[in-house]
Amino acid sequence: MILLSNEFFKKINRDTISDQIIEQVKGMIKDGTLQHGDSLPSERRMAEMLGVSRLPLREALKALKLLGIIDYSAGSSYKVVGPGQMELLDRLKEIPNEEGLLKDLKEFRLVFEVKAVELACHRRTEKDLENIEKAIFKMEKVLEDKPSNPLEIVESSIKNHNAIMDASKNALFCSLYAYINDIIRKGRERTLHIPGRYREALEEHKKIFQAIKDRDVESAVEEMKKHIQLS
Repeated sequence: MILLSNEFFKKINRDTISDQIIEQVKGMIKDGTLQHGDSLPSERRMAEMLGVSRLPLREALKALKLLGIIDYSAGSSYKVVGPGQMELLDRLKEIPNEEGLLKDLKEFRLVFEVKAVELACHRRTEKDLENIEKAIFKMEKVLEDKPSNPLEIVESSIKNHNAIMDASKNALFCSLYAYINDIIRKGRERTLHIPGRYREALEEHKKIFQAIKDRDVESAVEEMKKHIQLS
């Protein structure tokens, strides 16, 4: 168990306090000051060391826990789990915004989303079907309304894919897809200029939905492959 003195934590500015706490803890993990299994000080002590109130500190600790960087069990202190998920997020942010990214993204999705739709055919519930159908209706409505911000179309499409991920009942798939949504969003934005592409995509979504509903794995996989190749 590591005992941290005042010199390890720096006083926090008042702007975006919780974000600064998060970055400070992440930095201490990266440079080895905090390692797997180390306990953080109590909330009271940590707030004093950082020079902040407990409210933004709790917000930061909650976010760090959601990221899988720290963990907490009743009657114990927050412990460092490791930088695994944090490093994944940081690396995703560093991926260059270039043409090669679209090719890599398409190859990744052909493996990742095709397997997810296969699992969805086997594991989907009536609630999952309802959620996928709602996402399709939303995309249809956005297209009909011709939004001033075309990115609304992209968001409605991503919601549909998220619903399919949920139907796969694979928690890792769902989490990873949530992490890469920003990268997928970049790829989708580049197809906005293609006339009629999102109207076609809507019809593709409907075919995928019907295949999942019918538990037709072969059709679902084939339709998803076609959809990704054209995206």
